[in-house]
Amino acid sequence: MEAPSLDAIKTDAQAFGREALDSARKNLIEPGMQAAREARDVMSVQYDRAEENFAEQRDRAAAWISANPFTAVGIALGAGLVLTALLKPSR
Repeated sequence: MEAPSLDAIKTDAQAFGREALDSARKNLIEPGMQAAREARDVMSVQYDRAEENFAEQRDRAAAWISANPFTAVGIALGAGLVLTALLKPSR
């Protein structure tokens, strides 16, 4: 049997490389891209829900503060005093 020529080896290697690339594209890259698109869509929905929830809670807090201004100020002062005591460096 005769040894294959350098051109035949080169042609076979190129064909093998194309097949490997096609296989990787089909089995790895395309499914990975699809998974990334699906994850992006899910994250977009979750972000929209979080944004709506935040706006709702902000509006509720603003309404409560408007209805109870003195209580709100008292709570803010108390929280400030507690945080100051907790964050003050100890000697």
